[in-house]
This record gives sequence, structure tokens and C-alpha cells, in this order.
Amino acid sequence: MHDDDVFPALCSIEGSWTDVIMVNPSHGLDELKHLIDRLSHSSPVGSKEDIESNKSDESNKTVDTITVQWAGKDKQLFPKETLLTEDNCESALRMMANQDIFEVKMKNTPE
Repeated sequence: MHDDDVFPALCSIEGSWTDVIMVNPSHGLDELKHLIDRLSHSSPVGSKEDIESNKSDESNKTVDTITVQWAGKDKQLFPKETLLTEDNCESALRMMANQDIFEVKMKNTPE
């Protein structure tokens, strides 16, 4: 894997804030979820109130689903969005461009 294959992608978590992550398209879905989990617990993005609230609320949340929101693609060929699975993760990541966005849904996990 060359460093040229790694690319930046926008990641919107629960629609509340967006940050940028570096994505390696050869990583599987579990690795991508782990990367976004780390981001969701450490990112300084958002208002001061959001950050303070997330420190307690987000500590027991993990990534549930990741959807790619396709932008700038031929609407006759591409769907509006694609839910990432183990089977389509690498190919979807390799098709992403700078304007495509990860939409992330979180779930509560037992403490």
C-alpha cells in the first residue's frame, strides 16, 4: 500500500459535527469503525457546549453504521448513498472523492 492511496475524507457523526479523517482504502470496515470511534472521543471539533456534553454522553457510544453520501457523481449511475459493509467497504472507499462524506450513526454500548 502506497501513501498515495491514503486520502482525506469528511466524517459527519450523528449530524452534530464534521471532522476530517485519513482513510486507507485497503482497511476493512472494522478498522474504519475503530478509526471513527477514536475520532468521536477525541476530536476538538464543535462548540464548547457540544464538547463538554460529548465527554460524558459519547464515552459509551460506538460506531453503529457508516454510510457514504455520494456527491458530484452521475445521479443516473450512482445511488444517493451506500451503506458500508465488509463486502463493499474497500471498493466504496476506492471510489470516494473529496466531496463524498461519511455519515456515521452511533449506538450505546453497555458499560
